[in-house]
Amino acid sequence: MNKNPIDSSTVKSHPSYGAITLGRKSSGAPHPMYGSSVKHRDTIRLTLHHGECKRMLSGDWYSPKDTIVEVEMTQNQWAELVSSIGLDAGVPCTIKWLNGPVEDPPFQSKVSEFQAEFQACMDGALSNADEMIVRAKNLLGKKALTKADRDELLKLLQSIQNSVRSQAPFIYKQFAEQMEKTATEVKGELEAWQLSRITELAAMGLASKDATESGPDVPPIEIGS
Repeated sequence: MNKNPIDSSTVKSHPSYGAITLGRKSSGAPHPMYGSSVKHRDTIRLTLHHGECKRMLSGDWYSPKDTIVEVEMTQNQWAELVSSIGLDAGVPCTIKWLNGPVEDPPFQSKVSEFQAEFQACMDGALSNADEMIVRAKNLLGKKALTKADRDELLKLLQSIQNSVRSQAPFIYKQFAEQMEKTATEVKGELEAWQLSRITELAAMGLASKDATESGPDVPPIEIGS
């Protein structure tokens, strides 16, 4: 008696077969992420697996197998990714798995980073000013100043002015842009936490009265100082 093909199943695999899974991840503690100036608790996980196809009941059933690579994105990074197809520079993401787990990236406080850069800018300007002052004193020590001496003295004063004028405003502009970006990242993290909390409450089936009376605690968001 021939076996009914509907009752049988076959599994097909190939190096080119893959499966992508996308999900939300909520961690117990906020952690740093590449391309973000704040630490995050609620994120988006995108995972690429090897795949296989099972032919059964006259249909194809696709399933993921071993993990190839897993990346994590903030809410803002995910939104930027899906809205910027064809962006050559790409969107930052944090690799979590690649032939094994990958440790978190180091966290860099943007406030401290800008402070260090501004201090270096000021140190350089003061160092140049000290050199210019020494040269100016040498010129002023002459009994009589020639036109060339006066021109050089004017250039020294302009050099001191330009060293501050050309660098400090630029750093301030960059700092203002970074703080605006950081504010957007904080807002995205709060929105992600809010969505995660709503989903959690719905899954637990809590009564709306108990949920409102308890008042969920807003998680701290670390920016650095």
